[in-house]
Formats: sequence, structure tokens, C-alpha cells
Amino acid sequence: MLFRSSENHHRFFRTLAESGGARFVDVTKFFAPLSSAERTQCFFPFDGHYTSKGHEVIAAGMAEALMNAGVAAA
Repeated sequence: MLFRSSENHHRFFRTLAESGGARFVDVTKFFAPLSSAERTQCFFPFDGHYTSKGHEVIAAGMAEALMNAGVAAA
């Protein structure tokens, strides 16, 4: 198993991105404002992967992050 925890997972990808000069965006923060019930709808219960709702949350968060960074227009 490559990653034993989400912390290792994020650390790996942050390091990989930054070593290549890219910005790392931790998408977990996009779920923080959601209620517990809303967050539950974002993940499949059997493996923790994102549902279509989870992907919508990430897409909206990434769009905002890109606009805030001046990379994308509104």
C-alpha cells in the first residue's frame, strides 16, 4: 500500500507538486463548510471515493481557487 493515511497522501502530492513548481490545492478544505449530512453525500461509503456531488464540490472549489490565483476568469 502506497499511502497509509490521507495525511501521507496529501504530503506526497504536495511535495510532488511543489518540487515541479506547481501549486498544490488541498481539496479537503472545500468540504469543511458543508454539514455532516452534505459531506456524507460526497463520498461513497464503501471506499471513500468521491461521488458526483463530491466532484461538484471540488470543481466549484478549484474554480474559485483558480480565479483567486488569477489563473482563470470569472
